[in-house]
Amino acid sequence: MGDESGAGMRIENALIIDTSNLAGRDLEVKCSWKAVRFPLLKELASGRQLFFPRPVELSLAIKAEQDLVRASGRMVTAVQLDCSRCLEKFDLLIDQSLELVYQPAASAVEPEEDEVELTAEQIELIAFEDSKIDLRQAVAEQVILAIPIKPLCSPQCKGLCPHCGMNLNLGPCHCPARRPTGPFAGLKVLLDGGGSD
Repeated sequence: MGDESGAGMRIENALIIDTSNLAGRDLEVKCSWKAVRFPLLKELASGRQLFFPRPVELSLAIKAEQDLVRASGRMVTAVQLDCSRCLEKFDLLIDQSLELVYQPAASAVEPEEDEVELTAEQIELIAFEDSKIDLRQAVAEQVILAIPIKPLCSPQCKGLCPHCGMNLNLGPCHCPARRPTGPFAGLKVLLDGGGSD
């Protein structure tokens, strides 16, 4: 129960869809849930691996298509990350479309002894049982997939000075200019106009 439910639905049922009620009609789901309501995100948050400063907001259209159920719409949330260059914390906005396709487990393709070639859509199908679809797992997985491997607070982030560790986004550091090293160091000096006449 509570203030996070969408369209008057109970919070624990907002993203658990009974497909037996979909015959001949579409279902609109709009809800805003704290990340801890998603078991996978709760596990990451409780382990202090991730922090979610805003709820997961969802707007989905649920449609039955023969023996498939398609959930399509939009997901918006934010996750706090450490910039991979300057190491400062920042909030990454995640705003993306969702396209989830479910299939009853009994209808799923069972691999046999011989190899079975699956179509791209079959590979992406999500099996469900007992006519109930729990959208929370798939939505949480999409949130995690939207997090970049090397997050940046800004594409223009200047990072840290490799010598004193100062955040160069705050201004230049006071480290003395260092002569380049390496096999082409002398050439660089000449190109920069540092050579003798």
